[in-house]
Amino acid sequence: MDSRPVPLSEVGHGPFSHSWETHVRRGGIKFRKYKHEKLSCRIFDRIVHNNSTLRSGLAEAGVDLELVKSLILGGPPNCNEPDLAQKPYIYEILSNNANGMDVDKWDYLLRDCLHAGLGHGCATIDLERFMHFCRPAPHPVRRRCEQPEEKEEEENCQSHGLPNHPSPITDSQWHLSFRDTELENVLRTFGLRQHLHQKLYQHKTVTSIAHMANDLLDLVEPVLKLRSISLRALESDKPEDLDAFLQLHDSLLWDIYYKRFFTLNPDQPVPEALEKAHKLVYRILSRQLYVYVDSVFEVHTDDSCHKGSVNADRIETNLRSVVTCTGIREPFLSETLPPDCRLVGRISLCQDYTWIPWKRFLTSNLYQPENTASQILDEIFSRLPAESVIHDKAELLVSKSSFTSNSTPHAPQFYFYTRTGQTFVYEEPLRVVHAYRLYWRAPACDPAASPSKLSITVAELIKAFDSWHRENIGDRHVKSIS
Repeated sequence: MDSRPVPLSEVGHGPFSHSWETHVRRGGIKFRKYKHEKLSCRIFDRIVHNNSTLRSGLAEAGVDLELVKSLILGGPPNCNEPDLAQKPYIYEILSNNANGMDVDKWDYLLRDCLHAGLGHGCATIDLERFMHFCRPAPHPVRRRCEQPEEKEEEENCQSHGLPNHPSPITDSQWHLSFRDTELENVLRTFGLRQHLHQKLYQHKTVTSIAHMANDLLDLVEPVLKLRSISLRALESDKPEDLDAFLQLHDSLLWDIYYKRFFTLNPDQPVPEALEKAHKLVYRILSRQLYVYVDSVFEVHTDDSCHKGSVNADRIETNLRSVVTCTGIREPFLSETLPPDCRLVGRISLCQDYTWIPWKRFLTSNLYQPENTASQILDEIFSRLPAESVIHDKAELLVSKSSFTSNSTPHAPQFYFYTRTGQTFVYEEPLRVVHAYRLYWRAPACDPAASPSKLSITVAELIKAFDSWHRENIGDRHVKSIS
């Protein structure tokens, strides 16, 4: 019965998994409270309530339902049990908010490696050693000071998406800890996570299809009200609202393709938005995808709020020096970037790079990074030649996606113990990467169209992107940026 919380934590996902959550949360402020973990708890309550056999079996086994839900949420339950208050490490098993080392991460990393043809991931993650050397152990607690200047520093760092440094030690708390010999094994876990993001989750074809899916969901949203269905399932106490959400599944894609819109009056003509969504699904199935053009990356680190730009050709020889200078065993970027990528940001302690001030990257206010994508789009569109086939800015897309070196919202703290029973905390800096990718929403292929026309348009976009990059950041085709 103790193994059940792992699959239960995922039952709250809507169609298309995390892409659905992204679509719902893009609907505005009121939809940003939507989280699949909370919905998992509601569905779990529904399953137990509707199954008397299961309910009695759980009661006989002494299963605390509130504890199960708290494990899913990664926080303490609503009940006030002194035994659980003395064991805070229990909530780090499934959803570890301290450092991201939890069984949920091990599960999806190994599973995704297997189904992506990368093996079981066992060459990177030694799961048996994790289980053998994992122990609860007491560690000092760091509490933030309340001095005005420290509050100001904390607010400044948080505005950049960076954590503040902890304050002096005042108490101790129990955490799930690993033997000190497993430090490399722990850090390799996040090296594998980064590798999957680079090679799988954020592959240019994957992101292209994801943006097409987002566009078709936006098209059907005014008619099907998918965001409202999801939010009502989370907040409403009416069984029918949760039923409506549970009826949503991945076959929604086929419903759109075959125009099976059950919420519409059969005598009513199909709205134009749904026709456009149907064409987008056809393009996905026939591999007529949005054309990926180029990308640029903005890097935030918790040791500096400055921005800069480095040339991709110079990264390979300097990454290992970062490891020796910082004491970090696994570098954030473990391999050379491909030639179609540049890194914009700051790499700690690599003194060979020429730093580019933020104002040369963008003219927007540093505290308003959400405007970045639209500004890049405006500048690139303005650089297209007058004879270009792209006459509308809506034909282009600059997407912003974020990746962090850890799944926690703050710099992770990994807890270890030694053979003699001593404990220590290993702190890793949190690096946040914002990727800005340029796509062309190329029209569906016309059999009579010349392939050379598409090639010419893509070449124009690449030239415009290079011009923007050279003017605002630097020339990526030279060995140094000046």
